[in-house]
Amino acid sequence: MAQCHNQGVRHYWLMALLAASCAGPPTEEPAAIRFDCDSGMPLFVSYSQEVTAPSALMVYGGRRVTTYIAPSASGARYTADSVEFWEHQGEASVAWFGSKLTCRPRRD
Repeated sequence: MAQCHNQGVRHYWLMALLAASCAGPPTEEPAAIRFDCDSGMPLFVSYSQEVTAPSALMVYGGRRVTTYIAPSASGARYTADSVEFWEHQGEASVAWFGSKLTCRPRRD
């Protein structure tokens, strides 16, 4: 009985992988949001809502870092090694390789 169950699970995952591979790449990149930071340099954030791991690509001072969603009591929080981005009520607190920044989304 366990062997039949394992084959069913394996079949399910193979079908899921096949369906995902047929879907192809996304047709367009998410637009970057510009944040104006107290340092005078902008921070650009592009959010991705991938099902397996929601992430955000961040670009600041010539460095690009992919961060991943992290638990937060309130607001949106993304982290990676030496980077933390926490946006709450129209303001982002950013730790960027030892620097602390306060950033706000640009309103054009």
